[in-house]
Amino acid sequence: MRQIALLGLLWGVLRSASNAGMTLWSLFTFSDHDHDFLRAALTSDLITDLVPLAVALIPLVLLVDGWRRMARIAAGAILAAGAILFLTKHWSDLGPGPVVYFAPQWLPLVLVLAAFHVDAPLPPARPWWWAIGASLVLAPALALEFGFPSALNRITGLSPLVWLCAIAGAGYLLLRRRTGPRPARTLALALCIALAVIQNLVLKNGIKPFGVVVIAQVCCAGAIVVTLTVVGIRDYRRTVVNS
Repeated sequence: MRQIALLGLLWGVLRSASNAGMTLWSLFTFSDHDHDFLRAALTSDLITDLVPLAVALIPLVLLVDGWRRMARIAAGAILAAGAILFLTKHWSDLGPGPVVYFAPQWLPLVLVLAAFHVDAPLPPARPWWWAIGASLVLAPALALEFGFPSALNRITGLSPLVWLCAIAGAGYLLLRRRTGPRPARTLALALCIALAVIQNLVLKNGIKPFGVVVIAQVCCAGAIVVTLTVVGIRDYRRTVVNS
């Protein structure tokens, strides 16, 4: 559960930083006085993008820095405020769509409360600091590279971050022989990639045409998820037998 919480929060940082970076670039592009209305709309969008970034980044940074209790307090406060806002906004049209879309944001916070109790070990600081820093830099760069007309724009699919998740999963499988079997981390990565794909499918449903690139992207990410799940279950069984 701890691995799912950490990876889920990292996905929230990656996705929110990507959206915020794209909105910020657009805001700078339309900063002249002839686009006051558009600039006001983009400013509102930027604030909207920075809120989920803070929601994911604050508990993650607190955990990595060793502030377990403060991370759990922050996660609980964010969940309470988020539940109130969600019910206020979606009470009239409450359905599976909004719930599935927000699940990747809620689940890591719930797991922070459940998994990081007093006796639970804290995550190793150095690799997670590197992961956080890389996410904050890489996500806006990907958003800008794929967000405008170019050769890469043709293969964006649902989102360049879905490709990034698939590449991360494949890279993990390739490096797994050096690191040894870690079933909890493997299964957590599979679940987080699956939630990332589902979230983008819900977001782009009816907006993004499901063409060849999108289908190939979903199939590629799905194959990685299935492989990670099979490997994780096999490693877990071997660990149980050996112990």
